[in-house]
Amino acid sequence: MRDRVQAAAHAACPDLPPCRPRPAFFHCFTGIGRMLFYRTTAGNETKEEIGMAHTYEELKTKTVAELREIAATIENEAVKGASQMNKEHLVEALCKALNLDMHKHKHTVGVNKTEIKQKIRALKAKRAEALAAKDAKALLIARSRIRTLRRKLRNALVVD
Repeated sequence: MRDRVQAAAHAACPDLPPCRPRPAFFHCFTGIGRMLFYRTTAGNETKEEIGMAHTYEELKTKTVAELREIAATIENEAVKGASQMNKEHLVEALCKALNLDMHKHKHTVGVNKTEIKQKIRALKAKRAEALAAKDAKALLIARSRIRTLRRKLRNALVVD
């Protein structure tokens, strides 16, 4: 476990010298989903904070003062002028500076999305033909199948 934490800390700030193993003081958990990484240099016994993993949801729940403190520790063009930004702009700038996604990604599991979409396109063409021919029964069948396929796609979506 400690090796993975050290690797993550070194990835967060690669320009610092390698750290000396410290079993009890290397990492510190300070909340759900958030980890502070500390590194002690060979000649210095003081702890130095080198990085913190944030998520969009976590940033969104923080106060403006806390967001401004985080922005003060980051040197990036996106967070310049953070002391004058409101919360919405601060969260957006921090996400840009920390390379965080501002939305959740969705993907389908268990179904072939392209195949279902091709079927829906074909059924839309049949629906248009049924409308032009004023065939109520064919129109009803096409609409219900389209609805069924859309529901199938929607139910197969999984949020990352």
